[in-house]
Amino acid sequence: MKAIAITPGSTTLNLVDRTEPSITAPDEVKVQVRRVGICGTDREEASGGRARAPEGHTDLVIGHEMFGQVVAVGPAVTRVKPGDFAVFTVRRGCGECVPCLMNRSDMCRTGNYHERGIWGLDGYQAEFVVDKEQYIVRVPPELEPLGVLTEPLSVAEKAIDEAIRVQAARLPDAGATPNWMFGRRCLVAGLGPIGLLAALAIGVAGPVLARDGNDDPATDEALADDGAAAGSDAMFESIARANRFPYPNA
Repeated sequence: MKAIAITPGSTTLNLVDRTEPSITAPDEVKVQVRRVGICGTDREEASGGRARAPEGHTDLVIGHEMFGQVVAVGPAVTRVKPGDFAVFTVRRGCGECVPCLMNRSDMCRTGNYHERGIWGLDGYQAEFVVDKEQYIVRVPPELEPLGVLTEPLSVAEKAIDEAIRVQAARLPDAGATPNWMFGRRCLVAGLGPIGLLAALAIGVAGPVLARDGNDDPATDEALADDGAAAGSDAMFESIARANRFPYPNA
């Protein structure tokens, strides 16, 4: 099958031949890839930035925002069936820390995780992919046109969920409102893909003021003024910050 691969640490990008994967374990699922998103992470990888090929290989199949259709399942699989639309998640835990053992590899404490299409595991820019059932998420047929946005939307949803949990812990009256965000005004700062998806998600609960921005202290001050002027109760920031958070084990 065909796949798109990079040579980590370089700007080399090639259309390559890979052996089509097959199911080898009872809990595996095979998916035909329909769409793959391209984001800033892919651009960084293709520019020679952070990326790591699988052990024993010199190139890495990229792509982590995927959407596809199930074509085969192992005998132990119950979550999806052939014909279902689905996405695979990206990160695979270290198997060492408590969060990873709880299937919360997004909170890995060792940094020894792997990520498909980014760090140590081939990604989804290929015709077919196989992975474990625990990493698959079924997508309803009516969401087929938008299914490829599942991964970036999960980034925004996690940030919103954690912010609400913090508010619930610090505000004594939070428990009196089943949905803390409902009816509240929120300023979304930064209108890249994540910011736009956050605005859509937050807009389900209440009014949203969305403003674009950049990595500039003056912009921060202006956005804060805008939020205060609009009477915002909360702010979701989605502005890229150069070198703000170093990658573990990079």
